[in-house]
Amino acid sequence: MFSELKPALRTVFRSPRYTFSVALILALGIGANSLVFSIIFAVLSKPLPFRDQDRIVVLWESQTNRGITRGIISPADYLEWMRRTRSFEHLAAWRTWFYTLHGNGAPEQVWGVHASAGFFEILGVEPKLGRTFLPGDDSPGRDHVVVISHALWQRRYASSPGVIGATITVDDAAYTIVGVLRPDFNLFGTTRSYDIWMPFVMTPGNSRRDHSILVFGKLKSGLSPRSAEAEMNALMGDLERENPTGEQRSIQVVRLKDSQVENIRPTLMVLMVAVGLLLTIACANVANLMLARSASRQREVAIRVALGASYSHLGLHFFAEGLVLASLGGALGMLLAFAGMGRLRDTALRPGPTEVPRAQFIHVDASVLAGTAGLVLLIAVLLSLAPMAHAFRSNTFDSLRAAGLSVTSHRTLRSALVVAEIGMSTALLFCAILLGNSAAKLLATDPGLNTANVLTFRMWLPEWRFATPDALIRFQRQAVLGLSALPGVTSASAVNFPPLSGWGDATTIEVPGHDQSRLDQSRLVSQYRVVMPNYFATMQVPLRLGRQFTDADDEHGAPVAILNEEMARRYWPHTEVLGASVVLRFPASGAPWKPAVNRDRVTVVGVVADVKEFGPTQPGAPQIYLPYSQFPSRLLTFLLRTQVEPQSIAIPAVAAIHQVDAEQAVSEIKTMDEYRSDSTTLNRTSAVMVSLFAVLAFVLATTGLYATVTYSFAQRRFELAIRAALGATPSNLFTLVFTEASRLIAAGVVVGSTIGLVGSRALKTLLFGVRPDDLSALAVVVLLMVLTGMLACWLPMQEAIKLDPMEALRQE
Repeated sequence: MFSELKPALRTVFRSPRYTFSVALILALGIGANSLVFSIIFAVLSKPLPFRDQDRIVVLWESQTNRGITRGIISPADYLEWMRRTRSFEHLAAWRTWFYTLHGNGAPEQVWGVHASAGFFEILGVEPKLGRTFLPGDDSPGRDHVVVISHALWQRRYASSPGVIGATITVDDAAYTIVGVLRPDFNLFGTTRSYDIWMPFVMTPGNSRRDHSILVFGKLKSGLSPRSAEAEMNALMGDLERENPTGEQRSIQVVRLKDSQVENIRPTLMVLMVAVGLLLTIACANVANLMLARSASRQREVAIRVALGASYSHLGLHFFAEGLVLASLGGALGMLLAFAGMGRLRDTALRPGPTEVPRAQFIHVDASVLAGTAGLVLLIAVLLSLAPMAHAFRSNTFDSLRAAGLSVTSHRTLRSALVVAEIGMSTALLFCAILLGNSAAKLLATDPGLNTANVLTFRMWLPEWRFATPDALIRFQRQAVLGLSALPGVTSASAVNFPPLSGWGDATTIEVPGHDQSRLDQSRLVSQYRVVMPNYFATMQVPLRLGRQFTDADDEHGAPVAILNEEMARRYWPHTEVLGASVVLRFPASGAPWKPAVNRDRVTVVGVVADVKEFGPTQPGAPQIYLPYSQFPSRLLTFLLRTQVEPQSIAIPAVAAIHQVDAEQAVSEIKTMDEYRSDSTTLNRTSAVMVSLFAVLAFVLATTGLYATVTYSFAQRRFELAIRAALGATPSNLFTLVFTEASRLIAAGVVVGSTIGLVGSRALKTLLFGVRPDDLSALAVVVLLMVLTGMLACWLPMQEAIKLDPMEALRQE
């Protein structure tokens, strides 16, 4: 085999234009496949950094009467599960929280977690330094220990190994640092960093309606999630009979890895099919070139055989040639993959509701290199098949005698390859146009507010510093006054959950005056936002009915609310909504975003336009807005509309907050345009990638058609010359070549249209405002393919018209 590499290199580089063409075509297909394979391996196939990953599960609660499919769990249910379940080795509760750190620098707000003592045991996680939680650490009086993230250890403690045993002030209490997590520890595979991990002290007596925790479990060996799910649903039935809530609950047991990637999996499958088609088109294109070249090398092969070369020797030689060409294509393809990988990884890692989980692992590693090497070997085998088949089927004497004459072998196979290329390109272009139209509609969708020139930043007002609702209200009023006075700021307000962030909370509602039994129970839920009086003006949300909040809607006034249009339509389709009453039943939890004051009945004073709070692809949901002074929240996101570049206001804005309270930390400074962009990143990226692959496929198919028609014309010069000598006119010759090209294009377009219409159904979940069977888009693709195909054939057809029969016969 190795002895054939040197002559194979000589043969390949004897035709540099041919070699470069083949290598470049293969590089496009191999590079795209390596890029997508690296994504799929990192996101779907790479093992989690946890022990026994297939046994680690997340338990979700569904409530059909509230339209909730993936809900969190109540502590009361969790404690009962701990006592009764038999399917799990361990269960652990987990709840995110906000903390303010003091000491070792300026006050800093961080995301943190309360977790049961057995949480790290479920994952099998070993710390970088110290220890994780011990049994009993989540008991009252023993819970003043923390485990910190690797990032926090580097940021605030300069990676000092002496941090173990040190005291850290979290909010108003001192805790002992007992461990530092490893740098690769990432529970959900996203950029969200949880810097503080505290033991979760949980006491009986919580309401079963307090849905506030996420539950992780480790299945007993040999048990499947389905069997555990059956036991948990039977247990939930028992709990409902013992302590009725009126909620139709069921439990889903989902592997942690599946829970991480279930939303991104359909997009990755579409990308995998797209690059598979691109590589197939590239291979078909190269096979066409190989067939053409094998015909021109017929005499060379015949001489080799006449001189005693065996067919096995020829096969090794052709395989060596194919390996050289495929290796060149693979090397160029990896360079293309390297060039695009950094940009793609940065895009995938953008925080937001469409962030790609585990995207930090997207890089070229041994698995990607091994996959690419296997692909190169497979392509080398395929490339060697055409000349090998041609050599094995040829007669040596006939080949030598036919030297110098045109041959017409493999015309049918080459035509079939071109039809396949055109068909796959048509299908890929159709899907790309669908995704492109969908992305364009996403970007053009009115989110219901104006995101331009708005700066946001978040803060959490801890209870130990703001003990009363009055303290919360006083701080937010002073903060908004100070922010409004900044140069360049035209308006300032605040909300508990930033719009378009994918973040929110819901409350159960009642509509007095309606027969509750006749209402769809799944609809008696509404998202809620706690806002400042100037919120709708700052975000430029149109008012449809009534009035906005005013300073008179304070803690001393009658409780009021503003609804979105969807809520007004749903509950008051035929009656006057202004002046109507709504009863609120907030979840019984101590979550920081929950209003610090419970007022159970509000009067509707206005209706505003719907806002796409969870992104443009999500259906409209009822939304109720509550005035901050009547429903103060410890979680605040300030919103500043500016006349200047929003980020230029960031430093003065933080200074304005510190003038109100020098100890108050500020976090997550970003613009509303970033929130809006983040909500569509995944859709836009997938559309761009599929479109890029489709354009490459289109170029390859067009060049393949041109090469086939040109080569076919060259093979038939002798035949056409005889026809011309016997009286055929230039128009007759033009028609002959045109007919052959038209048949190839028509066959390819028909095949591609069929594949596209069938395959586009798989895109249904990825499309927004676009039908998978959009015939207008298909018509555009067909017209493009036909016109481009005809253009590619124009030069060969012109040569047919200008053919000189005597010159052609003399050359033959």
